[in-house]
Amino acid sequence: MHITEYIALVSLGFCALLGLGSLISPAWAARTVRLVADPDPSKPGGYSEFRATYGGLLFMLHMMAIVIVLYTGPYISIFTLLPIAAA
Repeated sequence: MHITEYIALVSLGFCALLGLGSLISPAWAARTVRLVADPDPSKPGGYSEFRATYGGLLFMLHMMAIVIVLYTGPYISIFTLLPIAAA
């Protein structure tokens, strides 16, 4: 494995942990990105959006990228990481 793959795996692991934290605690994700729920009392909550977008999506995206980096060659894995970095 090349040093760049180790760097990619560490950064992907960190982002996957952030996604897992958002999945477990959507209130933490809301405070982290400084978004607040609608203050209208007839519309309580709004944490499902944080759980889905900042939790599940980020966690699974980065976990699948880790799997692809581990099981492909160094020249193929760059095409996996490029769209994630661009997003």
